[in-house]
Amino acid sequence: MKFNLQVQYWAPASAGAGVTLVMAYLNGNHVPNLLRFSTLITKFVGTVCAVSSGLPMGPEGPMVHIGACVASVITYMECSEYRSVPPVLATSSTLSASG
Repeated sequence: MKFNLQVQYWAPASAGAGVTLVMAYLNGNHVPNLLRFSTLITKFVGTVCAVSSGLPMGPEGPMVHIGACVASVITYMECSEYRSVPPVLATSSTLSASG
């Protein structure tokens, strides 16, 4: 119940598998809060809880979204001395490499 409220109110973008949303983002559609740190934490905790309880998960469903979130969080970290590529180009290339 507690995790349901976390998905519903704290990170609603983490609901579902996430593959279609990541594909839509890579095609240029704006999906709000798709690749935030809160979405990453919620998706990771939900996947761990689901797998540990024995629920069947798809072979790639949540992992594509988690990989895209990790790539986005790493890309947008505060690292000013190493930032030579614009964030949009770096995010797109990192996401395409992870997906």
